[in-house]
Amino acid sequence: MTLPVPSAAGAPRLRVLVVDDEPLLLQIVVIVLGRFLAADCDTAACSAEAIARLKSGSYHALLTDVMMPGGSGTDLVHQARRLQPDLACGLMTGYAVDKDRDTLPEGVFLVTKPFRMEELAAKIRSAVECQQNAKAGSTSTPGA
Repeated sequence: MTLPVPSAAGAPRLRVLVVDDEPLLLQIVVIVLGRFLAADCDTAACSAEAIARLKSGSYHALLTDVMMPGGSGTDLVHQARRLQPDLACGLMTGYAVDKDRDTLPEGVFLVTKPFRMEELAAKIRSAVECQQNAKAGSTSTPGA
């Protein structure tokens, strides 16, 4: 995946797919990510809709609820990374306990609802940067 395309103002535009079965939460997260990250967001209400969006477009990050009808967020992360291996991923949940953090897929962050929007934006930005740095490191020429 390429780096975010600069916007007219010169700030990078992240593309984020936000998945949750709660429409109000989707709206709030999209507004906040637009404000804090200058992100372009698409939304999906379930895993099947999210997979269809991932097949038809490229994203820098996926933010998904853990518990949704029709499939778990963790399963969605695994499917999404098969489609877009460089995708930064995060899970949102209202039910997490500390043991859940130990069972996360590699490189996936977890935020517990309710969360501070600034914290969410910072975690997404950090996850995208980590994915981009990892990709850059794996494609660099030895000794360069």
